[in-house]
Amino acid sequence: MESISLIHQSTPVQEAATEHDAALLTADSVATRALGDAGLEKLQQKLEEIGFGSLRSLVLSVRDSKYLFTFDADSIDDIGIGRYDYHTGSAPMMDLADYGGGIKGVSREHAAILRRHGSLYIVDKGSSNGTYLNGQRLPPGEPRILCDGDDVSLGQLVFHVAFVSSN
Repeated sequence: MESISLIHQSTPVQEAATEHDAALLTADSVATRALGDAGLEKLQQKLEEIGFGSLRSLVLSVRDSKYLFTFDADSIDDIGIGRYDYHTGSAPMMDLADYGGGIKGVSREHAAILRRHGSLYIVDKGSSNGTYLNGQRLPPGEPRILCDGDDVSLGQLVFHVAFVSSN
């Protein structure tokens, strides 16, 4: 399996975002639901029309922080989200320990962002304090599509999802 690398971590929002990108980071949230096969096909067509997979970055901004995690959206396969495990010495690609993850209830292996059918999804990995997408708790192991403007809560730690043009 090919691994994905983090493009930028802990980049101040004020320096990294243009006015347009800043507007994307503050967009209103929308609700989420599971998609059936027909809904998934319609969504895939729409994503192809708007060019989701072409030169886009996934930007995750941690609430109450000036810092961002930025990934090349085209290269994402599986991004582990959680915090450093002192017992095993392992850390997920998106380590939230430095952002108050332990105090705010982020599990060591809390969630993941996955690529399926050309889109990006968030999935809870059986965390103790749950993963919420726009205020709705996700059942463990059931992926939900990520959209621009979504808010994801891991326990009490919240980050905002934005897709921005890389060019």
